[in-house]
Amino acid sequence: MSEFEFYLLGYSGHAYVVLDSALQLGWKCMGYYEREEKLDNPFRLNFIGSETLEDNWLGRKVFPAIGHNSIRFALVKELMSKGVDGINIVDSHAIVSEYSQLGHLNYIAKGSVIQSLVNIGDGCIINTGAIVDHECCLQDGVHVSPRAVLCGGVQVGERTWIGAGAVIKEGIQIGSDVLIGAGSVVLRDVPNGAKCWGVPAKIRI
Repeated sequence: MSEFEFYLLGYSGHAYVVLDSALQLGWKCMGYYEREEKLDNPFRLNFIGSETLEDNWLGRKVFPAIGHNSIRFALVKELMSKGVDGINIVDSHAIVSEYSQLGHLNYIAKGSVIQSLVNIGDGCIINTGAIVDHECCLQDGVHVSPRAVLCGGVQVGERTWIGAGAVIKEGIQIGSDVLIGAGSVVLRDVPNGAKCWGVPAKIRI
């Protein structure tokens, strides 16, 4: 198998964006895994079988193209435990510092910027036009939505979702399983499991 041949786990909106980046890199998608064959198939991919049956994808280069954090996180952990090749997909129009560090099975989208000494875990999404500035640390399963900005030294826990256009002040610590609303400005630390939004952002739940 060519090193540029891979399979998608999941095939819907987020997967379309991931696939577009991969195709522009010259990769070839051999098909997709889903619970059932999709009626809507804009890229005319082959349906391979269920993503829940590991015998289908073991030994292949697969990428979990699923936007939902907890589902993607669980799938990434299973893949890593089975020794699946942990490819990253980094769009050709993203900027990633050579002094940053990426884990496995991450997607870095068009127009995003990852600055020096950033550490990103496994199964993260840095979406379209997002900025992750110097010395930030993102644990596994984090989703930074389009146009969000993490200023220097921000720490983000597992499975946290940062909404589109949110701005996180430098040095802020955000816990695990947090939801930051779109357009929020976060000026204070956010504990595990909190939901917050607003300008400035306040914890709502």
